[in-house]
Amino acid sequence: MPAQSPSPTLDLVAKLSKSPASHRNNSSRPDAYLLLKDKKSKFMSTTDDKDHWDDIAVSFEFKKGSSEGDRTDDEKKIIWNLHSIMREDPCRRSSFGVTIENTQVRLWFTCRTVTVVSEPFNFFTDIVNLIYLFCSLIFANDVELGWDPTIERVLVDGQIQYEIGFYDAEGSPAVYQTVKILSDFGADALRGRGTRVFKAFRKPKPQDTEAARVYVVIKDAWRDSTRMCEDEILKNILHDIETNLGPSAREDAKQYFLTVLHAEDVMIDNKIDDTLRLLHHENIPSDSRWHDVGAGKEKELNRSTHTPSTDALPLHLTRRTLPAVKSEVVHHKIHFRAVFAELGEPIHTLKKLDEVLETLEHALKGLEYMHHAGWVHRDISSGNVLRCNHQSKIADLEYAKSLTASGESHDGTTDFMACEVEGHRYLFFKRRPTVVISAKYAPVPPEDQPFRFNPLHDLESWWWMLTWVLHYNVDGDTQVIPDGHGAAYHSLFPGVVPGATRSDTLRSFLKTKVVPPSFHSTISWADQMRLQLIEGYEAAEEGSEKRQADAELADIVAGIVVQAGGVPASVVQPTCGEAKKEQALI
Repeated sequence: MPAQSPSPTLDLVAKLSKSPASHRNNSSRPDAYLLLKDKKSKFMSTTDDKDHWDDIAVSFEFKKGSSEGDRTDDEKKIIWNLHSIMREDPCRRSSFGVTIENTQVRLWFTCRTVTVVSEPFNFFTDIVNLIYLFCSLIFANDVELGWDPTIERVLVDGQIQYEIGFYDAEGSPAVYQTVKILSDFGADALRGRGTRVFKAFRKPKPQDTEAARVYVVIKDAWRDSTRMCEDEILKNILHDIETNLGPSAREDAKQYFLTVLHAEDVMIDNKIDDTLRLLHHENIPSDSRWHDVGAGKEKELNRSTHTPSTDALPLHLTRRTLPAVKSEVVHHKIHFRAVFAELGEPIHTLKKLDEVLETLEHALKGLEYMHHAGWVHRDISSGNVLRCNHQSKIADLEYAKSLTASGESHDGTTDFMACEVEGHRYLFFKRRPTVVISAKYAPVPPEDQPFRFNPLHDLESWWWMLTWVLHYNVDGDTQVIPDGHGAAYHSLFPGVVPGATRSDTLRSFLKTKVVPPSFHSTISWADQMRLQLIEGYEAAEEGSEKRQADAELADIVAGIVVQAGGVPASVVQPTCGEAKKEQALI
């Protein structure tokens, strides 16, 4: 009996009269696309008859001409299409696109580590490549086209949810069903961790007895292949806390970190899902070069409205310099998931100042444990400090690092990044140090030694987080926006400014009059802590006589809070409300 011929998995859709449906009001309309025959989209209305971005495997952009302007326009549009797919759909690991200018065809591919484009070929003279390209695409299965078979979109009570597959401790399959997306802004970047966080519960197996649902948090992300999974990092931190501070300290420290119920690397066809595999285990060819895509007017993505494909590129795709590929390492990533026991609220969602301050105070205690154990967090931000039942939890340990370890650098979150980390250089010593801090905790280097992250940088990120809360919010009880509030916020948090740091801002006094009166006592304390932080930097980097030569940086950090008087309680406990949009604070 002859072998059965494979069937196409995709249909070609062209001459579009309307934009495909999307979850985030994406109005982009490709010139054509290849659509899954076996659709994965779920519509909340039975009257919806649009094609959906959830089912588009390959998008196309065409131009009759082949000028530089034609190519640039197609490039912007195809990148926007790839970006839309990756940020909207939790079921995608990668995506494809095709651009054609006159007779020149290029294939595009993106995953969480890199976006690549082929050299063009002429479809009139190179018909073999054309046939090979289209046959490879239309006969590929959904996994080869970039879909994740371990997560499935489902419709529950008229709402789109996801069923996520795991293997439990005994190695048997387990399925969690989401009930809410807690955070997905980490997936907005085309290249990066692509972090999404869900509230979910474990679906019972047929043999299980009926029990009340227990809600958990699932984190789905792509970690650097050189980094350990978060559960292993936490185990190492707790081990070092016990080694340095004793068993009782280890037990006490647990309350400041999330409880990991389960963590695993995602497996597809019994192999770890990583970006190297998505590239067919091939690194970027050594003769490749960066392809400069013209940048349009930069706009920041948000959840409600998004830039149409003709307006701009995502900010993270704009390159100001184009080094040779060989000078920039492509960091591959591993797809992993973790299940956490606690459901917490990030700092930026809290609406009571006293709750914010209590949460920040607990976070300081958790950082103190980390620092005395010889670890730094490296990404303290308003999204990584959570409030869980009157207790603070430090989250996102993916970039936490032992101070004795060598390896990669990590900048952190822009608004909360320490000034020295922004510039990757030391800013607070005025002469070459003559006294060396204990080598165990990153000795103070002279100018010619490489920059290293240390506990003071975590503390500064913590300070920026407090300052952000006080300047982003207004008193919700009065709703009065002080004069200069918006200008002060943008001065303190200008976003990414290439080549610049906020060191001058850190050295300047905070302005009390630009925040509500109910915030005055707290901002005065924040200013005292700022001064103590600068003194701590100077003591660490100048070999100041204010401390012993072998003083540990962790002790300096702990002393800063003590000298500033401890975290203050809120005097009037105002309700925090977001500033009005007309003040341009959002």
